[in-house]
Amino acid sequence: MSKSKKRPSGLSVFTSLFIVIAVIALVCHIAINGFDPVDLALTFLKWAGIIILALIALIFYIFYLDAKSPPKPIEKSPPPFEPDERHYPEFPWEDVFDSYRPIEKPGRIEHPKPCPKCHKNGENLIWTDFSSPPWTWENMCGRGGPLSLCADCRVQVQFVCEVMN
Repeated sequence: MSKSKKRPSGLSVFTSLFIVIAVIALVCHIAINGFDPVDLALTFLKWAGIIILALIALIFYIFYLDAKSPPKPIEKSPPPFEPDERHYPEFPWEDVFDSYRPIEKPGRIEHPKPCPKCHKNGENLIWTDFSSPPWTWENMCGRGGPLSLCADCRVQVQFVCEVMN
């Protein structure tokens, strides 16, 4: 199993760069001025303060950029509806697709059921005017009426039988 390499964050690269520059500056200072512990300590404290302030400014800048970054794009169309066999549909999905005719929520249903899985309001579900296949009508077992579907959960939510033979 291969491990994926993580790209270093901007903050860690920036910090590493500052450390390298500070070490180079320290070596140059020692080479030019000699090794004077007091002068070296004062120079280190001066540069350490500048480095800390720069790091704090960078952190605030990074968080500012994160806060200002544009949100992820929202899908303009719902995901395609694919049946999920785990939800024991009332009707075979093939029959639902064959008779699919989208309609608005029927006004005669006062309280449409919400999706049992995601609890999406029944008014926001997909409604279709379902009719069972012709062979069911020929054998006196046909049914028809509005059927609500939750495309997100792939569930047949509510069927209101209006016609039956």
